[in-house]
Formats: sequence, structure tokens, C-alpha cells
Amino acid sequence: MSTTASTCDEKSPWHSGLLLALLVWLLASMAYNRAFYPPIRADDAARISDAPPLRALLPRPWSVFSPSQVAHIRFGVCLFCLLLSAAFFARAGGITLGTAAPLGVMLIVGFCFEPTAVDFRYAPFELPLLALLCAAYFADSRNQPFRFAACMSIAALIQPWLLALLLYPLARRKPLACLFGIALFAGLMTLLLIGAGYKNPAEIGRAAVRLWSAGFADVSASQSIFGVSRALLPLDPEAPMLMIAAISIGFILILSGLWLASARVPAPGGDQARLLLGLSTVSLLLVMPVVTRNDFLLLLPALWTLLLGETFPPVARATAILVYAALATSLLPLAFAALFFVAAAALWAMLLLAIGASNRQVVEPL
Repeated sequence: MSTTASTCDEKSPWHSGLLLALLVWLLASMAYNRAFYPPIRADDAARISDAPPLRALLPRPWSVFSPSQVAHIRFGVCLFCLLLSAAFFARAGGITLGTAAPLGVMLIVGFCFEPTAVDFRYAPFELPLLALLCAAYFADSRNQPFRFAACMSIAALIQPWLLALLLYPLARRKPLACLFGIALFAGLMTLLLIGAGYKNPAEIGRAAVRLWSAGFADVSASQSIFGVSRALLPLDPEAPMLMIAAISIGFILILSGLWLASARVPAPGGDQARLLLGLSTVSLLLVMPVVTRNDFLLLLPALWTLLLGETFPPVARATAILVYAALATSLLPLAFAALFFVAAAALWAMLLLAIGASNRQVVEPL
């Protein structure tokens, strides 16, 4: 009896692995059909932003391939990055191959997500950002702040506003990691610009400012508090004051929430650390001047955290399910200007609620 049970226990990771492989195959097939039907046009295959340095450098080796081949290569890169993201996050949360259910939930949520579908089709390099963010989750769970800073520094070369996540080590009382990340980002940016042909320090500085500001050019298309305020508030002489008031209130609420959430230093590898990092990421999505719908792919780690956390308040998990459903199945029209902002704001509130509940659970036994 015990031998049989032991044998089953030893085989269960293999059984789980086979089930997960089948699930990945089905989800990847579905993503492939969505990405290549209708057929991708040549101009769609070449649609890659060249503002941040790595966005311009990464596609260059693909120039020797035809547009159809490039589309398939990009699909493979996106698929690999999504699976790598799930693997990093699972390791950060202590999820093993023997527990197929949480891994299955992560994969289904990751594949069946509107921003993921956009990335599979047009590859604006959000999935590599997601992989770097989940690698940062893993580094944080192992109490490796310098590796965390390295991941965020590289990510900032693709999406500049992610440099603000280097403030997260300050919440973990690791200021040296923050300084290391900023120095690493500056060094890598300088090397990339020198490789692009900029030799004069003044030229390097002007090019860096131009590349940094290019990502903040069109505030009207933003899904953050800036773009939503501009889209929803009436265009009358009082609108500027109303916009300033709305944006100021939003900033005060978000900064206050972050300050309250970071008052207690979370233990490495615990739910509180993942919740705080998720809250920091969602806060950036809410307050950055230009945040497109593609950027909301970075909501996935926060969604995974709430959906898989068994000790979080039921309302937090229920809200996470509703947020995912709204962004995955288009229960609300995607044309609704504030949909992504409202979803991110609801998720932000639930993360803050879950952090408060986790802090109370830590204090009560004492």
C-alpha cells in the first residue's frame, strides 16, 4: 500500500508534466490561429517601435527573412517568453511541477488575455518585458536585490518607465540595489548608443533624452490616469482644472497606498512581497503619462498572485476573476476608453486590500 502510494507520488510530476504539455500545445495552437488569421500583412510584420534602444536592436537579425518568416519567428519568441514568465513566477511562488492546477490556471490566464493576443500578432515586445518582470519576481523571492535590479535595468531599455521599479528595493530597505540598477541602466544605454554610432558625450546625452521622451509623445492615446482624464472630462474652459484635480487626487491616492503597503518590510518569497511588487507595477501602469493597452500585459503577475492566493480576502480573488474576464473575453467593449484603466484601478485596490489582510495575519499571532 505504501509502496503504491510512493510510486504514485513519484510519477505525479510526470503525469502533471504531460497534462501541462498537452495544455500548452492546445493553448499555443489557439494563439497561433488567432495570430495568423487573417494573414498578417507585410506592413503589420514590420510594425515595431524604434524608440527605446532594445526595441530597435532586437528585430535587426530578422531583416534577412521574409515578412511571413519574421511573423513566425516573432510568434516563437513570444511563446517562449510567455512560458518562461510562467516558469519564473511559479518558482517565485514555490509552485512545483507536481501541482498542475496552479500552473494550468497561470497558462490559461496568460494565453487567453487580450494584451497577450496583441503581442502574439504584432510583437511589440511586451512579452519579453513580462519575462524580465517575472525573473525579477524570482530574484526577489530569493532575496537577490541586485539581480532584481539587473532585470529591471534591462527591461527599462525596452520600456523606459519601468526604470521606476528600481525604487522597489527601497521598500525592501536595499538602497544599494537601487543605485546599482540605475548605474547599470545608464551604462547599458551608453554602450548601446555608442554602438549605434554616437561618439560625442553631448550627442549621447541628446540621443538618450530623445529616446526617453519618444515613449511619452502621445498622451491622448494613454490608458493611464492622464489619457483617461483627457478622454472623459468635458472639453470646456474648466476642463484643465478638472483634469489637474483628477490627476492630483489619483496621484495622492496611489502614493498613499504605496506608502502604507511598504511600511512593513515583506519577507522574501512570501505572499506580501509578491503583492507589494504587483502593487508597484500596477501603480506605474496607472500613473505613467503614456500607457498603451499592450502595456497592460504586465498585469499578469498581479492577476496570478491574487488568483492563486488561498488566504486572500474572497472579494480580492473575485475582483481579480472579474478583471481577467473583462480583459480576456471582452464582456465590456474594448472601445470603452477607460476599460483598462478601471480594470487596473480595481486590481490595485484589491492588491492593497490583500496586503492589509496579510499584514493583520502576521500581527495577530504576536
